[in-house]
Order: sequence, then C-alpha cells, then structure tokens
Amino acid sequence: GASAEFSVNDIEHRRRLTTTTQSYMAAGTTTYVIPAEVTSITVVLYGASGGSSAAVVNSVLRTGMGGLGGMLEASIPVTPGETLQINVGGQGGGSGSGGAG
Repeated sequence: GASAEFSVNDIEHRRRLTTTTQSYMAAGTTTYVIPAEVTSITVVLYGASGGSSAAVVNSVLRTGMGGLGGMLEASIPVTPGETLQINVGGQGGGSGSGGAG
C-alpha cells in the first residue's frame, strides 16, 4: 500500500541534533504537530501500485497489470506548532470485464 514518512531535524541546536522519523503505513488520515524550534522537515512519500484490469475485446479476454507506485522526497518549510494533515491511501482496486450490450 501507500506510505508516508518524514524526518524532523533540530537544526537550531547542533550540539543536540536529533532526528525523529514518523511512518504512516495504514490507509487513513491523521495529524502531526510540528515540535518547537523545527522549521524544516524532510518527507518521503511512496505511492501504491494501480489496480489490474480485464476486458473482453472481440471475444478475447484482455488483462493488464496496474502501474507501479511512485516515490517523492522533499524538504519543506514548516512553522513550530503547525498542524499537518497526513492522508495515506491504498492500492487501486482491479476492474472487471463488462457484459455484452
């Protein structure tokens, strides 16, 4: 399925530089509050694959696999105390073959 994770770095105080990683694997929506003194986060997002397909064309069953999911990594500016909404989706469902018209 799809997943999202991000790292929060405390860059202001290099002597106590810490990284916190949050991972969200299950489909759904949640929130995360940016900790004090954090002004940038790195997000890594993975998309789930698409669903398969099937269709009858000229009395022949044609099938296809869903496309692969993508990946994105980016650093984004944030504000301490800001609330982020995190939405995690899931794999696409397969399609069935339609009947004759």
